[in-house]
Amino acid sequence: NYYSYVFYVFPLGSRYDGIRNPDFNIDQNWDSSYYYKSMIENNCWNSKIFIPFRDLRFYGKPPYNWKLIVTRYISDKREYYSVPYVITSLGKDYFRRAKDFQINQEIAKPSGYNIRPYALINYNTLDNETQFNKDNFGLDFSYKPNFSSQLKFSFNPDFSDIPLDDEIDLYNLRYAPTLQENRFFFIEDFNAFGIDNSKFYSRNIFQPQLALKLTANSANYSYGFLIVKDKDTDYSDDDLFSIAAVNPSGNNYNFQITLLNRMNKEYHNEVLHLKPTFEISSNKELWFDVNLSAKKKENSELTTGYFCATGIKVFEDNINVTLSGLQMSEDYAMDMGKIYEDDYYGWSLDGSYIRDVYTNQIRTIYTEFTFSEEIDNRTNTLLERLLIFSVNFETFHNITFTPDFNYVKEFYSSRYFNKYRLGFRFQWDFLAFFKPKFSWNKLETIIYSLESNHSCNYYQFALNGDIGKHVSYFISADKIQYPDLQKQPSIDNKYWIINGDVDITFSNNIFLSSGFGFNNYEYYQYSDHWGIYSNLIWEYKPQSRIVVGLKSAIDKIYDDPKKDYETFYFKISYSY
Repeated sequence: NYYSYVFYVFPLGSRYDGIRNPDFNIDQNWDSSYYYKSMIENNCWNSKIFIPFRDLRFYGKPPYNWKLIVTRYISDKREYYSVPYVITSLGKDYFRRAKDFQINQEIAKPSGYNIRPYALINYNTLDNETQFNKDNFGLDFSYKPNFSSQLKFSFNPDFSDIPLDDEIDLYNLRYAPTLQENRFFFIEDFNAFGIDNSKFYSRNIFQPQLALKLTANSANYSYGFLIVKDKDTDYSDDDLFSIAAVNPSGNNYNFQITLLNRMNKEYHNEVLHLKPTFEISSNKELWFDVNLSAKKKENSELTTGYFCATGIKVFEDNINVTLSGLQMSEDYAMDMGKIYEDDYYGWSLDGSYIRDVYTNQIRTIYTEFTFSEEIDNRTNTLLERLLIFSVNFETFHNITFTPDFNYVKEFYSSRYFNKYRLGFRFQWDFLAFFKPKFSWNKLETIIYSLESNHSCNYYQFALNGDIGKHVSYFISADKIQYPDLQKQPSIDNKYWIINGDVDITFSNNIFLSSGFGFNNYEYYQYSDHWGIYSNLIWEYKPQSRIVVGLKSAIDKIYDDPKKDYETFYFKISYSY
C-alpha cells in the first residue's frame, strides 16, 4: 500500500493535515498534533515543522527508512515547485521517487492507552425538560500498543455536537440521496477496510450502542476489524454490523479481502468482497472486484447473488484513461451498503487530460469525460446511457471557468427519457477573504412524480474566505426553477436552498463553529425550513473538551413558523 502523510504550512499560521491515499486524493479526516514555527523577514520565509511520530503509522526497528517530498505553492501564479520533482500522473512512482532519508535513533513507543469518559446534559426548550440519565453517559477507549496498530472502543458514543447535514435538493430524486458521513469514529482509519458507500454506508447506523474498531498495518499487509451495535429506535432496529478485512500487498500488487455482515434476530446478510489490483507496468493498473452475497430473512429461503467488475487504468504523462465493465445479479444483497439497482450489466470509459498551455491568459486546460451504459440482464434493455464532458480553464488571474455538458438516456416507467444539462462554472480566488463562485445550468430533466420531462434553470452562488487568522466562512445559495411547470400542492416550481457556516478560533484551544441551512420548497402546508447549529468548544487539555451547543429546526406550516425541535446541550469529556 502506498500512501503519505501531508502537512501544510501557511504564512498566517493555519494548520491542515491529511493522508494522501493511493488514488492521490487527500483524506482530510486524519488529524495529528503537528505544529510549526515561522519567521518572515526580508522577503524570506523560514519554517520549522514539528511532526509527532506518535500520530503516524509505521513499523520496524531503527534504522527507519522514510521518504520525503517538499512542495511549495505560489498562489499568485498557481505554480507548484517540488523537491524531488514528482507529479501524481507518475502513478505509484510518485511515492517511489520521493527523497530517501533515514532515522537511526529509536523512536519512543506511544503512551499506550487513552480513556475518555463523557457526560451530557440536554435541555429541550419545546417541552421545558432537562434530560440527564444513564443514556447521557458514555466512554471512549483507545489502545495503541505500537506505532502500527490501534484499538478503539466506544460505549454509547454521542454525536450531539456533530454539525447538521447541509440542505440539498432532494425533491425530485429517483433514489434516496447518499449523505456524507461526519461522525469521526466512522471516518478515521476506514481506508483499512478498502470499501466505499456501496458496500458499507455508515449512515445506515443511526445511533450506536457500542462500537469496536481495530486497525493495523505492516510491510506486507494491513488489516481491520469493526463491530457496531445499533440502538432500537423509531428510526432504526438494533442491528449488528461487522467488518473484517485484510489487504496483503507487494511492490506491484495488493489484494483487498473484506467480509461484511449485518444481522438481527431471524435475519442476516453477508458479503465477501475480493479486489486484487496489479501494477502491470509503471503506467498501467489492472483490477478485479468480486462480491458474493448471502441473505436470509425470517420464514424465507437463503438467497445468494454476486456483483463483479474489472477494469484497466492507463496513465501516460498528462493523460488518464480507465475502461471498466461490471455485472450484478438479481439477488445480490448489500444491506450494510447502499445500492440503487440490481440485475444489470454495463461498462464505463473515463478519461482526463491536463495540459499547461501558457498563453497570455490561459495557464492550464483540464478536460474530463465519461461514457457509460447500464443494460438489463434478462431483456438486454438499455437502462441508462450517460455522457459527461467538461473543460476546465485556469488563468493567470486566479480565475477558473468550466463549461460542461451531461447527457442521460434513462429508462423509467416503461419508456425512455432524454435528460441533459448544459452548465458553466466560474470561480475567482480574488482575495483570501473573498473567493466567489457562480454556476449556471440549463437542464431538461424528469419530474419523476409526473413521469414527464421539464426544463429547469439551476443557479448556484457561493462565497468563502478567511478573515485574518481566526475566522473562516462559507455560504452557498442555489436557486432552482422550472419555467414550464405549473405549481402544484405536491410540486414546487421555484425555490431556494441556502447553506452557511462560520468558524472562529479564539485561541489554540477555544473555538466556535456555527452554521445554518434553509430551503423554501412548498409541499402542501409546509414551506420554509430552517436548521441551525452552534458549538462553543474549549479543549482544556489534549483530547478533553467542554462543549456548549445548540441545535434547532423550524418549519413554516400554514404560514406559521413552528419549531420542530430545539435543544441546548452541555457536554464534558476528560481524557487520561
